[in-house]
Amino acid sequence: MQRSKPSRIALVIAVALAGVLDVAAAPADTPPAAPAGAAPGAGAECKADADCVPAGCCHATSCVPVAEAPDCKEVACTAECRPGTLDCGGRCVCTADGQCTAKLKDEPSP
Repeated sequence: MQRSKPSRIALVIAVALAGVLDVAAAPADTPPAAPAGAAPGAGAECKADADCVPAGCCHATSCVPVAEAPDCKEVACTAECRPGTLDCGGRCVCTADGQCTAKLKDEPSP
């Protein structure tokens, strides 16, 4: 079954729009940088893995304490599995010294 010209144009527009939305969401990956030399709160950031969340809304590469979680209510992300991110199997963990860190799928356990 051949597609009509209008449906091909709609498909091209949809693909282009998806790419634009992905680019528009990209800044949400990176949280604001902490001032140089800033210490993380008063001691430990976490006691358990549940105390840690991704630092960015889309394709995050690091984790932060729940209190510093980004507001992702109005962020649209792609469903793609990007290498080197928490996508598709990565998770946030609390290390033995109480720091939130990213456990990427292809890394060995801390």
